[in-house]
Amino acid sequence: MDLLIRQMLNIGEAMYYAGAEISRIEETLYRLGKAYGAEHMNVYAITSSILITMEFRGMEAVTQSRRIRRDAMDLSKLNHLYRLCCDCIDSPIPVKL
Repeated sequence: MDLLIRQMLNIGEAMYYAGAEISRIEETLYRLGKAYGAEHMNVYAITSSILITMEFRGMEAVTQSRRIRRDAMDLSKLNHLYRLCCDCIDSPIPVKL
């Protein structure tokens, strides 16, 4: 679960750097967590950090956060990230070490 959350933070950070709106980041990461089987999912993003808490059935909740700073926007990269997230929501890709 730690690796999954770390990868989701990577995606959220990349979306932010590419120019995504905060609400879009939250919604996308929430949907990804649910697609990967999280029973309870919380995502909170602001302009300087992202916080994710996931809980799977029979396991304790795990929370991770990431501090972020905005660079220049890359809307082409953002479009690719949205597509990747939609693909993972439709058919989750296995998370490997």
